[in-house]
Amino acid sequence: NISVPAGTVSSPAIVTGDLILNNYTFDLTTSSGAKYNTFETKITITVDPTGSPVVVSNLDSVFIENSLKNIEPEYVKGYVGTSAFSEGPTVNNFSVIDKIVDGTIDLDEVDISIKIKNFVGAEAQLKFAQFSSINTRTATTVNLSGSIMNNWINLNRAVDNSGTVIPSEQSIFFTKSNSNIDLFLENLPNKYISKIDAKINPLGNVSGGNDFIYFDKIIEADFHIKIPLKFIANNFTLQDTVDLGVNKDENAVKYGDLTVYVSNGFPLDAKIQLYIMDKNNVIIDSIAQNGHLLSAQVDVNNIVVNPTKSTLKFNIPRYKMALLEKNSRVLLKVKLNTNNAPHTTIYKDYKMEIQLVGDFNLDVSYK
Repeated sequence: NISVPAGTVSSPAIVTGDLILNNYTFDLTTSSGAKYNTFETKITITVDPTGSPVVVSNLDSVFIENSLKNIEPEYVKGYVGTSAFSEGPTVNNFSVIDKIVDGTIDLDEVDISIKIKNFVGAEAQLKFAQFSSINTRTATTVNLSGSIMNNWINLNRAVDNSGTVIPSEQSIFFTKSNSNIDLFLENLPNKYISKIDAKINPLGNVSGGNDFIYFDKIIEADFHIKIPLKFIANNFTLQDTVDLGVNKDENAVKYGDLTVYVSNGFPLDAKIQLYIMDKNNVIIDSIAQNGHLLSAQVDVNNIVVNPTKSTLKFNIPRYKMALLEKNSRVLLKVKLNTNNAPHTTIYKDYKMEIQLVGDFNLDVSYK
């Protein structure tokens, strides 16, 4: 009930407001049941039955304007119509191999499986219109190609089991035999671009008005990447940062040595590089440019039997120590190269252990 005060033709009384319709259910077929997507209203206007008589003329009028605003459906049932939409092109971060910053690899095997779940109570189609891997460090883009790309994938409708939605599922696979997925990942991307097209009810009202949608879930696509570590590496570079904990206020260091102890359990030769970084993670100087590490010992099948231990010592002169005292962060890069085997297999028990030890000359004063 909305109460409106009296007005005149020259000075009408105006009342505005909002009706909160949370948790309401709307039958958009109207009271006749013969229409669709129609919001029917019935409004009764009365004057105060306990008040004085009211005189009206053909110059008097009442205007009512209403609208539905900010509608966010929770659930819809009926014929949801035929629609098409696209997602993207969208640039996304690719964090699977974000520690890899340089070099090249030749993957022997790689698979990407995508499980698509349709939670809509209507037939649907999905198309992967674009997948591109981007290596911003080398400014290289590789577009994923193959029989699956740019072809419609049919999805059956979901089933509504008394409010519990049972989605239909469809799995597709990108392999070296049906796509260039190996080149896609060998690009060592740190970003990727995706564009997906979709259609709902591409064949029309085949359910006789018995579609449904729960808007908290529409269509999901779960990606799973399987990369057996069997590859050829050429200056395949991994990196991480180490904080040496050097602080001028706590320990004034004049100069020193940095010793790196390495136990290499990979059948790969390696080179270690150490750099000094500022507080913005920008390289400002180097500590070591080329510390060589020998491959682990392998048998005739190129399987590691013993790790190889190496000790590398690097001198840090006074001027570089001054930089370390201000920043203390060291960037550690490890470049890996496979031996003469066609593709080297990396097993889960392989590891490389690296320990950094500082031997510093301190200025000590007594008071």
